[in-house]
Amino acid sequence: MPAAVFVDICVSCRLRKKVRRRQVNNRLMCEKCWIRDFYSATCIGCGDYKPIAKHEEDGPICHNCRLILYVKPEVCTQCGHTRRVNARTQDGGAVCGSCYRADVRFNKDRNKAVCTTCLRFKEVAMRDVLDRPYCPACRIRYHRVIHCVRCKRDKPFGKHTQEGDICGVCYGREYRRRKQADNH
Repeated sequence: MPAAVFVDICVSCRLRKKVRRRQVNNRLMCEKCWIRDFYSATCIGCGDYKPIAKHEEDGPICHNCRLILYVKPEVCTQCGHTRRVNARTQDGGAVCGSCYRADVRFNKDRNKAVCTTCLRFKEVAMRDVLDRPYCPACRIRYHRVIHCVRCKRDKPFGKHTQEGDICGVCYGREYRRRKQADNH
């Protein structure tokens, strides 16, 4: 279960930021300091002290070395080139970085996309106010439905306000209105 996110002072860097991790003796740390202090080690590939992607049999390895040494290229199901896998289709087929970016940018039917939360290439169940796609499982898991106090409909949660919870559509309208007012 993920730790709660709130703004506080990080005990490591002493900056006021979003703090999401709890450490021994109830100390609060930001994500960057947590990774630096608890998920970093000397990489067996390059010898640098970096955040670790995985602990292999030989020892800890950083993200770049893991890609070079352990991730084997596969044949992309979209273009047929042999490249590193950037995403997977719903049936498990490999999608290279070029096809992944092209699909995200130019997917015309918009029925399938890479889910914002789980990063899997799946059917799109919903898009949020910023047009980010979510698969059916992540929509249920992360986007609870509330009764909006503004439009009086049951819709996915957008924001807590003084008057109550508002849906993503009403929050989007409020956000655009505020942004236009700031520009003028």
